[in-house]
Amino acid sequence: MKKAIFHGKVIAESSNTISLSGKTYFPHNSLKEQFFEESDSRSHNPQFGIANYYHLHMDNYLKQNAAYYHPAPLPHSKFIQNYVAFNDNDIEIKED
Repeated sequence: MKKAIFHGKVIAESSNTISLSGKTYFPHNSLKEQFFEESDSRSHNPQFGIANYYHLHMDNYLKQNAAYYHPAPLPHSKFIQNYVAFNDNDIEIKED
């Protein structure tokens, strides 16, 4: 079981993660939704396609574009569809 932890709180937790290019991707449904808000930011990755972002809210703290996902990845990257990775070194990934 892997957990994403921010400021001492678990923000995602799953035993069905993907490790890729130094990042841990969590299934979308493993996110603790109360901490996430959709961002208007978008970017393009030549390997995966368009990325959408989430802001992370916790207490009175806002971390902009802290997580990203590929809603419609390129055909050779479909395996990461419905998975979310974190952009920030402040988010700790732990394994139980």
